[in-house]
Parts: sequence; C-alpha cells; structure tokens
Amino acid sequence: INYSFFFGVATTELTEDQRQNVKAVVFGTMYGKQSRSLAYDIRSKEMKDIDRQARKMNIDEDQRNAWAERKKKPYYREAQDLIDKLFYTFKEGGEWIKKIHKKGRNSYLLTSPLYRVRHMWGYMHQNRTAHAAMDRRGPNSIVQGTSSDMAYIGGRCLQKMIWKRYHSKGKDFSLKQNNAVHDSSEMMCKIKDLPESLYLVEHALTTAVHLDCEKVYDWKLNIGLEIEIEIGFTLGDMKKWDFTEHGLKNILE
Repeated sequence: INYSFFFGVATTELTEDQRQNVKAVVFGTMYGKQSRSLAYDIRSKEMKDIDRQARKMNIDEDQRNAWAERKKKPYYREAQDLIDKLFYTFKEGGEWIKKIHKKGRNSYLLTSPLYRVRHMWGYMHQNRTAHAAMDRRGPNSIVQGTSSDMAYIGGRCLQKMIWKRYHSKGKDFSLKQNNAVHDSSEMMCKIKDLPESLYLVEHALTTAVHLDCEKVYDWKLNIGLEIEIEIGFTLGDMKKWDFTEHGLKNILE
C-alpha cells in the first residue's frame, strides 16, 4: 500500500525490492534521513553506477566529485519529493517527530510510553553530526524501542500462561521460547503441542500485550496488534502460516 502511494504502482505488481525501497522511505525519513542518504537507499544501483563511472574518469578528484554530484541531483530531488510527500500527507506524524527532537534538545532525555528512559547527551555536543545522530536516535528509541519492549512483555505473558495452564498443575507442555531479538521471537515445541502453542503465542503477543500495557503502564493502545507466524522443522526451512487449519496441514506435510 505504501509503495502504491509513493510510486503509483499497483500493490499486486510489487516486487520484494520495491517493498524494501518503501521501507527505506518510511523508516529512513521517520528517523531523520535526509535526501542524499535516502537517494542511496532507493536508487542504490544508479548511485553506485555513477560513483563507478566517476572513479574511471581521467580527471582530478574535485572534477570527478563535481561530475558525480551533477548526475546524482535528479535522485536527490526524487528522494526529497518523497520526504515532502510523506510529511505533507502525514502531518501529525511529522509534528510528532519535531516534538521529539525539541524535547530531546531541551531536556537531554526522552521517556517512552513504557517509561524507558533514553539519554540524549549528544545534543550537548557542538558537532552537527552528533546532533543528527540524536535526531535519528530520539524517534527510534520511542518507536522501535517500545516495539521491542512490547515483544518482551508478550514473551513474559506467554511464560505466565504456560505456567498457569500446565506447569503449575504438573502437566507437561513442550513450548519454549529460545530467542528474542527486537520484535522477533523464536520458539520451539513438539508437533503434538503445535495447535495449542499457536493459540497461546498469538494471544500472548497481541491481546495479552494490550491488557498488560493498560494495566501496568496505564497506556491504552488505540490500534489492534497483529503478528506473523512462520513454522518449520529448522530455521532454514520456515514457511509463513496463513492462520488456517488447511495452511497448517500443508506446512506440516
């Protein structure tokens, strides 16, 4: 949907590379990327080709750089147009980012809805590069940091559910969480416990997170949470599950 909005391409015609490009636009812009660096994300091949051609030119370095910059200007303009379009369409989001930047500069710290504090000491430095890093880190700590915390809340809710339903009653249940990185979790269980495990995982990482955020942190989420589930016998052979009985049987077969 985002790629269709930005580039005018039907969602049914999107490629994986195009999906990655629009992620670069949305997340890169959200975290403070400017048009020059964003152009390298969305026009990586073209920008690298220009750099490659410039290196082959038999002229001095300043002339090569000037030639390359002239060739890159259309891509810089394209990237800036996408940034302008994003903030024009989503004005409230743009104002929120400005608010986060201002608060970080004034107080040198930011607090997430889950009360995690991120210090922004870089704003005390006079170097503009340090300020740019803080401009990226501020919104990132609130958005991705909170998402990561919510994933860990879900993991803890899952542990409590397993204990209450099974282990506290002396019942065996094989579901275990092996790893969690940011908003991704890896779990394993025996095939016989898979249907029940899928129910518990989906409930723990969605509804239970909603309830916990409101009860513990007085933060009521105004959107529903969704997750994706991949199933496989090894991490190298995972298949996305469509949340249907038929889809689960196909994966297991």
